Amino acid sequence: MSRVLLTGNAAAAWAARLARVDYVPAFPITPQTEIIE
Repeated sequence: MSRVLLTGNAAAAWAARLARVDYVPAFPITPQTEIIE
């Protein structure tokens, strides 16, 4: 198993992808802008 160092936003986005989330209601504002992109 490898380790990856992520920012908080990247970790949240990666977790949502691994969980196979179909829909994320979000509004593109700081600080969560990176997550919904």
